[in-house]
Amino acid sequence: MDVIDKNKNRKARKDHACDWCGGVINKEELYDWQKIASDDHGIYEWKAHKHCVEVASYYDMFDDEEEGLSQGSFSDRVFDRYTELEGYEKNIDLPNQVLALFLGIHNAN
Repeated sequence: MDVIDKNKNRKARKDHACDWCGGVINKEELYDWQKIASDDHGIYEWKAHKHCVEVASYYDMFDDEEEGLSQGSFSDRVFDRYTELEGYEKNIDLPNQVLALFLGIHNAN
């Protein structure tokens, strides 16, 4: 995986999906954007909420990922961290964007 165009902060001109949590990046919201080239997926754009990037950075989610942090890895790590902090069983069913927001708020405190 090669980053063609590095992280840029963009302001959404329309709604997008966050490639990490799957939540909506609303029109007018600032988000992170990259253009990436991959042998498996060709050239594509990666879009992510600012809070998802902050959560991934805060919890060092990039350290073990050779090919970048995938949506599945992000989801698993966010869920694991949430259950550690809150002591919940792993059978809860919360959307990834809710868990990422929770961790972002938790980090600020």
